[in-house]
Amino acid sequence: MQEPDRPNARRLALGTLAKLGMASLAASLSALHAHAQSGPLKILVGFAPGGSVDIIARRLSQDLLGQGLKSLVDNKPGAGGRIALEALKNSPADGRVWAVTPGSLLVLYPHVFKDMAVDSVNDFAPVAAVGASVYALAVGPLVPASVKTLADFCAWCKAHPQQASYASSGNGAKSHLAGVQLARQAGFEWTHIAYKGGAPAVADLVSGQIAANITIVSNVLPHIQSGKLRALATTGVKRSVYLPQVPTFKESGIKDIEALEVFLVLLPGKASPEVLLRAAQDIQMVLNSSAYKESLMLSFLEPTEASTPALLQAQLRSESEFWRKLIDSIGFKADS
Repeated sequence: MQEPDRPNARRLALGTLAKLGMASLAASLSALHAHAQSGPLKILVGFAPGGSVDIIARRLSQDLLGQGLKSLVDNKPGAGGRIALEALKNSPADGRVWAVTPGSLLVLYPHVFKDMAVDSVNDFAPVAAVGASVYALAVGPLVPASVKTLADFCAWCKAHPQQASYASSGNGAKSHLAGVQLARQAGFEWTHIAYKGGAPAVADLVSGQIAANITIVSNVLPHIQSGKLRALATTGVKRSVYLPQVPTFKESGIKDIEALEVFLVLLPGKASPEVLLRAAQDIQMVLNSSAYKESLMLSFLEPTEASTPALLQAQLRSESEFWRKLIDSIGFKADS
């Protein structure tokens, strides 16, 4: 079945955002905090502590405290981040509960899970994009040191099907889909293992429990720099600024594996425009700070450009339709 035409350059990156200023959201600092806190803000994270989503959420929490907003991070790992999304959907819409999540969950999961307990487009209101990263295919000590390229690795997987395995952030995630596409194009089979977060997957990779991990660069870069892991390919349109020596999948002869993960702050979909505006203002104060941008770079993540909740919502709908067509065209299922 023919694959759908790809949309324009923003097709895979929720974070390739138009350079729209935040003038419509501008308000004085006193206006940002005119609302009194009736308790700490809760920031839900659908993955285990230590991964990139958790790191972003905790940095946001720390910087919000600098603005006088007390908050706490509540990790609810499991089901590839869906547990936290379900909790957010059922939370009060008064702005006291947020979630930080990979944007891909909202555009992929509805098309691979027919029993979704949430409507990922209508049940959530995106507030801001707070960081981004491409993915990397990294291998660990289970794979011989003689395997130096993606072609070498595909050949090794064909020769060692019992050992060929890879981790992802969850069934139906972009990393899972990338693994399916790679195996189909290169003509081998391997075992997919879904983890509850980046940190436990990387731990198993470093210890040789699994052969490979497809994950965002920030999760594996420290171990690549130390020599414990090796990166064979990345999912960017161009090479990662953090791994300039590593070719993209396209450069390695594998087409259609291009993806940028953008991390979003969400509120319940029933939140009022006033609540969304207030949250967007609070977050934009953080995003504008050089300290936050520097913290992203220290965590091997990339900053995103300014946007608005309305633009993000429109992008989510467009991205969701693109992935629906692509997933239908290749017959992908979450248990592939």
